[in-house]
Amino acid sequence: MPTNTFKSYSPVVFSSLLMFLLISCTGNLSPHPVLRVNADSENRSLALTEKKPAPSPSLPKKTEPPSTKTERPHLPPAVGPDALFYSEYAERLGLLLDGSENKELLKAIEEWMGTPYQWGGCSEIGIDCSCLVKLIYEDVYGISLNRTSLFIYKYDLVPVAKDELREGDIIFFQIKRKPVSHMGIYLKNNRFVHASQSRGVTISDLNRRYFQKHFVFAGRPAREESTVSAQLALNDLVVVN
Repeated sequence: MPTNTFKSYSPVVFSSLLMFLLISCTGNLSPHPVLRVNADSENRSLALTEKKPAPSPSLPKKTEPPSTKTERPHLPPAVGPDALFYSEYAERLGLLLDGSENKELLKAIEEWMGTPYQWGGCSEIGIDCSCLVKLIYEDVYGISLNRTSLFIYKYDLVPVAKDELREGDIIFFQIKRKPVSHMGIYLKNNRFVHASQSRGVTISDLNRRYFQKHFVFAGRPAREESTVSAQLALNDLVVVN
């Protein structure tokens, strides 16, 4: 009988046959094959469902716009009886003043500062570079110059080396094809006052590349030079009793 035949198998053979069937179906020798497969499946599902947080977009760094503010030079403390005057004008004109500067020249410059440029102009409404120099020289030094920059350059001045410039000297630039087409009055520390076409009457730095490129001549009035030479000679005299 089949029933009797099945019962005739020993328990050892039956358990071996059952183990063989399990190994053939799963291909896994683990004592808990079903649990391990379930655990691996669960881990893969979690890995697929878990999303890494998207990286936050990098924002461009903010760059400060170039400063348009004109930096004034550091001003030393004023000393002497005219300390207040020089400290005020140093601040107004943005210059380094030590008290040796011509006070009338500083006053004249301040009166014209900011006046618009006008070709051929010679008033507070508008002024050009040659008239500015002419009026300041008449007001401060009592010297009458020609009206145009070319005539002042040709007839009114004696040459001065660039490295020997001093306050009040007149400097010229060749911007166009003319021998000279622009001029101003030298102050000190490579600063000069002039009537700029774009900014009106202003103080600029002679060391700027633009002015270095176009600089052609410097001079001072012959009468002023004679007066200075006479003063130096007088100082050298020794009076003998």
